[in-house]
Amino acid sequence: MQENSAMLSSGRRHFLQNIFPVGATLCLGSRSLFAGTWSKNECQDTPEKHKFLEDSTMTFTDVFQFAFRNYYIPCLKGIADEVGHREFIELLKKVNSESVAQSARERSKSLPKNDFATYVELSKKRKDRFVRHVLTDEVVVERPDYLRMKITECLWAKVFRESDAADIGYAAICYPDFAMASAFNPKITLVRPTTLMEGHECCDFHSRWEG
Repeated sequence: MQENSAMLSSGRRHFLQNIFPVGATLCLGSRSLFAGTWSKNECQDTPEKHKFLEDSTMTFTDVFQFAFRNYYIPCLKGIADEVGHREFIELLKKVNSESVAQSARERSKSLPKNDFATYVELSKKRKDRFVRHVLTDEVVVERPDYLRMKITECLWAKVFRESDAADIGYAAICYPDFAMASAFNPKITLVRPTTLMEGHECCDFHSRWEG
């Protein structure tokens, strides 16, 4: 019986590890994905676009409602019901954190430096078209060894909370931020006492350089 339970748990983990890196790419890496797509399309000088490349006329809210509320969130809720809600949340945190950490490590290796100044610049430059339309953030304090940023509006938090899936949203979208910071450089510590996803007034990011 114990062996069967272990096999079942291993199977669930394997399933999630294959499914949720895709979800993490959609949720957490979408700013790069969308930015790259728009850049490529805008540079194409063709007389006619394929119908797949035509403007959908959807708002950013429409996109999030379609992708998350209508598909992604119901899918995750269904899996949670199958495997157990508490176990699913913990697996979701683990799998997405591992995926995001791997991306952060690869990103840091591609840069000339992965020091705190570079981390700060990357945090402040999240200003591509996609991010500008789904997040509202501001730098509160900036020092050579400390950065405090606040996010006061977040479309992810809005959609997940309206779908009664804030705990899933936190595990999928918010929790991996800690892994991302430490993977970029182990000397960076992220503290975030409040999040919009959890119902607070803002996401309060405190990044410290322990080097």
